[in-house]
Amino acid sequence: MERSFDDALGEDRVNWLFEAQGVSFTYPGGITALRELSLRVPARRKVVFLGNNGSGKSTLFLHFDGILRPQKGVVFFRGKPIRYTRSGLRELRRRVGTVFQDPDTQLFAGSVFQEVSFGPMNLSLPENEVRRRVEEALRTMDIETLKNRPVHFLSYGEKRRVAIADVLAMDAEVILFDEPTAYLDSRGVAEFLDIIERLYENGKEILLATHDVDFAYAFADWVVVLEKGSIIAEGPAEEVFVDIEVLGGRNLRKPLLLEVTEVLRKKGYLGNVLPRRVETLAEALQERG
Repeated sequence: MERSFDDALGEDRVNWLFEAQGVSFTYPGGITALRELSLRVPARRKVVFLGNNGSGKSTLFLHFDGILRPQKGVVFFRGKPIRYTRSGLRELRRRVGTVFQDPDTQLFAGSVFQEVSFGPMNLSLPENEVRRRVEEALRTMDIETLKNRPVHFLSYGEKRRVAIADVLAMDAEVILFDEPTAYLDSRGVAEFLDIIERLYENGKEILLATHDVDFAYAFADWVVVLEKGSIIAEGPAEEVFVDIEVLGGRNLRKPLLLEVTEVLRKKGYLGNVLPRRVETLAEALQERG
């Protein structure tokens, strides 16, 4: 299934967050992660990159934040090619923050306050501005009570929140989440979904890389499916997730909530709606009586 952004979004053109033109990257040892990949990532859309391990999701994100440089092709941010100079990367990473799959690879300071303040301090901001940013980030992530706690004594979920606070304190306009639901239980996944929904509503641009189809379905309104470094499909979530050929060919199943919804619609219990969360489905059923 191939649809252009123009086809899907009509004449109302959006601004592009990122654009990749013919990007290729091969790791030492001959493992090709991206194969002349070209795409545009729209702004103010909930964008999810979906694919199994080895599909190229993480490598693409490392190109978006400048950690990796294309061996072939060009990556653009906000319409301008990424500059790989010291000043260019400094500016990019001030505006684009990444929350990695394992927070232990991201956190290193002694206390939570020290951890979250590290980035703003390196921007040479005044002390009162650093403190303001840190306190606001801790408050946003509801971890104010942890500010004096040693980072290595925190639970996995708490470390995840601190890693996000790191990015928020830098006042990044774009946040990349790589496999954000890894190691989280169902409650943790629901809490994280609430967090990123709130961040999105507050104006942050959110991009997710995941293989969790249920989580992706709950959040995304635009989906990019990758396999072996190439784009297999992209388009509105409600179209991609019903395409059995696309999902099945990548060993990705249809989201469970979507399957339940389709059964209920066939039996006449639901109208022409596609709830993305269980709570929304329950409300829809209640309205139907």
